[in-house]
Amino acid sequence: MRDSAPDRCLFGAFKCLMLLSNCLFARN
Repeated sequence: MRDSAPDRCLFGAFKCLMLLSNCLFARN
């Protein structure tokens, strides 16, 4: 099993970005 720290960080950032864009689209 390889180190999943970078992947988890990237996934977290991606999820955060999706939530942020979702918020912006919902406001407009």
